[in-house]
Amino acid sequence: MLLRTRTPEDLDGCVAVLRRVHETSGYPSGWPQDPGRWLAPAGLVAAWVAEDDGRLAGHVGLIHGVRSPCLLRATGRDAGELGGIARLFVDPAARRKGLARALLDAAAGHARTRGLQPVLDVVAGSEPAIALYERSGWELAGTETATWVTPAGSSPTLRCYIGP
Repeated sequence: MLLRTRTPEDLDGCVAVLRRVHETSGYPSGWPQDPGRWLAPAGLVAAWVAEDDGRLAGHVGLIHGVRSPCLLRATGRDAGELGGIARLFVDPAARRKGLARALLDAAAGHARTRGLQPVLDVVAGSEPAIALYERSGWELAGTETATWVTPAGSSPTLRCYIGP
């Protein structure tokens, strides 16, 4: 396994992996109109990729500034003091090799070096992701309703986590 900073040349590979994840696991719940732009959300300060046997196999990003009411309340910090772990996914063919944990740790570690409290949210019912976060020492801070809508027209419940 190789973990490294994402480069612009990685974007097409990341989109291809994201497509496989979406088709297999339903993440993200709706396919983005512009998946490359979706991988670079507002506030993105860094992103990493994981390689497995020389092939791009995973991705994670770190966002500076999180405005989730649940996380703001739970941490007692301002939005600018939070580092949001975002767009974490691993190719279905490369799962169970520690890639997601390595990506999660890299992003959280980078947040801490920038003086940010690592935080994240996940759709309730995403059991494999929830298990990863809880095994990795992340603490459930509470739940809130998403500000976005699924293709089915519902706003899912999000579980909010504070990193170790």
